[in-house]
Order: sequence, then structure tokens, then C-alpha cells
Amino acid sequence: MNGTDKRLVIGAAIIATAAAALVIWPPKGWARGDAAGVAQAVAAIIAVAVALLIATQDRRRAANDAAESAREERQAFARRRDYDECVRLLQLIEEDRRSRGTRSAEGTALVLAMWPKHNWIGMVADFYVEATRDPNSRFARADPTDDEFQLMQQEVVEAIGHLDHEDRA
Repeated sequence: MNGTDKRLVIGAAIIATAAAALVIWPPKGWARGDAAGVAQAVAAIIAVAVALLIATQDRRRAANDAAESAREERQAFARRRDYDECVRLLQLIEEDRRSRGTRSAEGTALVLAMWPKHNWIGMVADFYVEATRDPNSRFARADPTDDEFQLMQQEVVEAIGHLDHEDRA
């Protein structure tokens, strides 16, 4: 219950107490029936206020639940997309290994898209991105060995494992 809700409840309790006191000790010149009518009107107003408070809280709770659900769905969609990109990157690494070290443009684009979000793929980024940027990079000077390609594939497999772990959590 937030501060506004607490003030509303306290105000309703004070008004209900005043209405009950009005019925029990009606002012001079009032009949007990008149005081009871005023008290019923006050009680009706309080009932409407309480119903409005409950409806507002329910609507707020539903909106928060919907926002949380949408956030979780967006995160799941992003993880599925990252998973698909990792699987495609594995295929491209294998194709580049077979072609003896050529760098596919699609692989470079995937690494550039994934690297700012997840820095799990260091050696893969060195092969696809740093080799073209830095002439002193180890991949700029020589063709990678099969062991290096296997290490790159292992990095991507570990990234997939990390995404699977996030899905299970």
C-alpha cells in the first residue's frame, strides 16, 4: 500500500467513525432517523471509495504483471535470437575453416552485432574483426590452424551454453 492509499484508508476510517458517532449521539434538533440517513450516505460514499481503491490497486497490479511478462518475453526473444546467431556463427566458422582462413562477411557482421552485448567470443572477435583492423593481429599474419578454429568453435559452444543456462534460470 503506497502513501496515497494509506491516507485514503485513514480518511475513510475517520469519516466512518464520525458517521457512527453521528448516529449514536445525534446533534440537537436531529431525529435519530435523520442521523442514520446521513450515516448511510456517508457509508455509501466510503464503500464507493473503498471499491475504487481496490479497483485501482487491481489495475495497477495487472499493469505491473503485464509489464513484467512483456519484459520476460522480450528477454526470451533476445536469447533465442542470440542462440540462432551463435548457431549460424558456428556454421560460418566451419565454412571458413574449410576454405582455409577466409573470413565471411556474414560472420564478421554477426560478431560485430553480438560483441557489444556479449563478450564471450574473444578469439572469434579477434579472427573476424581485429584481424581486419589491426595488421599486427595474430590472425592478420597467418592462416589459423585447425586447433584455433576448434577453440573458436568451443567459444561459441560455451556462449550457447551460457544462453541455455539463462533460459533455465
